[in-house]
Amino acid sequence: MAQKQQYSPMMQNYLQTKEQYKDCILLYRLGDFYEMFFEDAEEASRILDLTLTGKNCGMDERAPMCGVPFHAVDTYVAKLIAAGKKVAVCEQLSEPGGRELVRRDVVRVITPGTVMDSEILEDGKSNYLCALYFDDKMGVAFCDISTGEFVTTELLPTAVTKDLQELLVAYKPSEILANRGAMLFADKLDCVKAGYTPNFSAYDEENFASKRAAEKLCRQYHVATLDGFGLAGKSRAITACAALLNYMLDTQKRELPHLKNCLLY
Repeated sequence: MAQKQQYSPMMQNYLQTKEQYKDCILLYRLGDFYEMFFEDAEEASRILDLTLTGKNCGMDERAPMCGVPFHAVDTYVAKLIAAGKKVAVCEQLSEPGGRELVRRDVVRVITPGTVMDSEILEDGKSNYLCALYFDDKMGVAFCDISTGEFVTTELLPTAVTKDLQELLVAYKPSEILANRGAMLFADKLDCVKAGYTPNFSAYDEENFASKRAAEKLCRQYHVATLDGFGLAGKSRAITACAALLNYMLDTQKRELPHLKNCLLY
């Protein structure tokens, strides 16, 4: 790909935004449509059965492009999520028409485990996001962001594989985040190998910083201690919950006051 400064100002802004969301399909708002460009357009056109076109962007070759109308975007997002993709929604934040470039930024990231829209969720079906933290014990946390249900537990080292598989089969999360230690268990679980539950996704180790975990949860629930949640001495469960909370806040880009207390399972 050529240097960004050779592209039009709009395309430079698109590329700068895309750089921050490399693992997502970026839906970039242009008027009445959300447009996708380059590799995103090529991939989305196959998944969504859209016609691939092109856009003049300041270069000799037109940028591959496809788009969907903004009023029907939920239907297309649902198909991308069903295909296992993450979607970043970039909105217009200023009115077009002036000399300055329209301001745009990502207002939410939708992943398989963070779907909140009723148009995308299946009726009557829970949609759990899971976080796993392992050092010498396993901390497990589940949250259905659409309902606010939030539960956690710790597993003893002697039965981690068996107990973890039972939990994953019972909750059947749509997305599983894991620290380095927990990533090692994915290959040991029949439910993952068979595709009954998704494979683990590595989540940055800094998001599992156990020293700040309790503080993060206390801020969320406006409490001084987590003892009332049954979490006294459960540092691995607390760490898993805090990582899950961090991921939800990062993707939703707003406060989540509807989350229920993270109770010990």
